[in-house]
Amino acid sequence: MRAFVLVCSLAAATAAFSDPLPSWNQNETKAAVIAFVDRVTDPDSDDYVAPSERIATFDNDGTLWAEKPVYFQLLFAIDRLREMAKADPDILSSDVLRAAADGDFKAVAAAGKDGLLEIVRTTHSGLSVDEFQAQARAWLDQARHPETKMAYE
Repeated sequence: MRAFVLVCSLAAATAAFSDPLPSWNQNETKAAVIAFVDRVTDPDSDDYVAPSERIATFDNDGTLWAEKPVYFQLLFAIDRLREMAKADPDILSSDVLRAAADGDFKAVAAAGKDGLLEIVRTTHSGLSVDEFQAQARAWLDQARHPETKMAYE
C-alpha cells in the first residue's frame, strides 16, 4: 500500500510540475512563452541568457490585476466613497461621485480621467500614509471581487 501511495504522489507531483503555466489556456501564446523561456535558460542554446543578465518586467495589462469589471483599486475608492457618504451624504457633490456611489461604472467611465481623479481626490485626500495603509489593509481583508467573489490578494 505504501508503494502505491508513493507512486500516486510522485505521479501527481510530476503532473503538477510538467505544466509551468497551469492556469493559462493551451494556445500559441502559451507555447511561445514556454519556448522562449526554454531557449533563454538552456546553456546550450544560441539564445541563452546568463542569470545575471536576466530581467523580468511586469506590465499592468491584465495579467496581474483583477480588472473586470474595473480595477480593484477603483473598487476600493468607491467602497471608501460609499462609507464616507454614510457619514456625510453631502460628499456626493457631483455627478461622477453620485454615479460612483451608485456603482454606475458607465457614468464613471464617461467622466474620463477627470472623473477618476475626482473620486480618488475625494477618497484619498488628507490621509497619512499610515491611515491609507490601514484602510487599504482593512478593505483587502474583507473585499471580494464582484463577479468571482474571490479575495483580491
